[in-house]
Amino acid sequence: MLPPLCSTVNTFRKRQRIHATVKSAFTLVEILLVIALAAMVTAWAIWNFDGMLSAFKVKRPEGILREAVGEARFLAVKYNTFTRVSFDEKEKQLLVIREDNPEPLSYSLADFDIKIQFQPQTVGRGLVLQAEKPHDDIFIIPVFGPDRTCTPFVAVFTSGIEVSTYRFDPFSQDILEEEHKNN
Repeated sequence: MLPPLCSTVNTFRKRQRIHATVKSAFTLVEILLVIALAAMVTAWAIWNFDGMLSAFKVKRPEGILREAVGEARFLAVKYNTFTRVSFDEKEKQLLVIREDNPEPLSYSLADFDIKIQFQPQTVGRGLVLQAEKPHDDIFIIPVFGPDRTCTPFVAVFTSGIEVSTYRFDPFSQDILEEEHKNN
């Protein structure tokens, strides 16, 4: 036998009133868990974003030369030896050569149709510091000493008809002046 319809409706309404008075909310543990998960996802995203930026950063030849100069300077001090930076035109790469290690570090410039020449930098009253001249097509090879000294140099980049000249600070890897010309 079924209960009368009106008593079922009344029971249903009573249950609705009881549930309406109970407020539903998140507990403190649930809120902290969500905040912790959001923080972990944010940290992961920031970490990966930084990696993506460096992976997609297009390096320019003068930036690669600046890296090679910085590494040569660092290796000279670290190993207490002289290091040199030269450009291998055949392989299209910059070489950082330590005096005590025959195996050079190489920085590839294969993506660029470029030729780099190092020239002596004029110092003071028009004097030029003594520079090495190992080949006819390379005027100078910058030498970095263990006492953080360096032969002053100018890097001349030739790419097609454009010639760019960069004067480097002999005490850091900063570019002091740059000049661009078309042949």
